[in-house]
This record gives sequence, C-alpha cells and structure tokens, in this order.
Amino acid sequence: MLQHYSASWKKGLAALCLLAVAGLSGCDQKENAAAKVEYDELSNSQPLRVDANNHTVTMLVQINGRFLTDDTRHGIVFKDGSNGHKSLFMGYATPKAFYEALKEAGGTPGENMTMDNKETTH
Repeated sequence: MLQHYSASWKKGLAALCLLAVAGLSGCDQKENAAAKVEYDELSNSQPLRVDANNHTVTMLVQINGRFLTDDTRHGIVFKDGSNGHKSLFMGYATPKAFYEALKEAGGTPGENMTMDNKETTH
C-alpha cells in the first residue's frame, strides 16, 4: 500500500512539473508590435469625437483593471502622463486636446472663479 501512494505521488509531481513547464514556456515570447487600439470609430490617432449638436465628447480610454478592486482617487488620466497608471481609465487624448474638444462641444472655459465666489461657482 505504501508503494501505491509513492507511485501516485511521483506521477502527480511529474504532472505538476510538466504543467509548470508548459505554462512558463510562453513567458519568453516577446511581442514588439503595438496593439491595435480601436473602438466605435475611435483610435489611438483619433481618440476624440465631438458632437456639438448634443454637446458631448466621446473619448477612447483603456480600463485599468487593478482599480476595479483597489481604491484610487483618479478617474481619467492621460495614459502617457505621470499618473496614467494610477487611474481607473487611461485616456488616449492629451489634456489640451480634451480641453479643446470640450470647448468645441459648447463648454465654456471656467476662468471665472475667484476666492470670493469659490463656494458658489461650479
């Protein structure tokens, strides 16, 4: 009976080793090609869509799955910015391009807040 357990233990260890080798064999694969990023007519080269009639801006973003379970204080941050990896969504549009898109959609630049009206200006 002891010999039976010894043989099954060795087979189990051998199977585990084979599984580990098979799983790790793909780790050495290097992929240099950039991933194609496209969704709903938005792309890395055209990450914004402005609909001035409906006053909307649609932006291509990538979700950072880490923050589906961890806390973060950043909602959307430019992907190449210093906090890009710390946000729930990494935006493909630069901050300036997003600002210009908001103006194009009918947004008004704030530039009207002072220390006197800071509590009532939104």
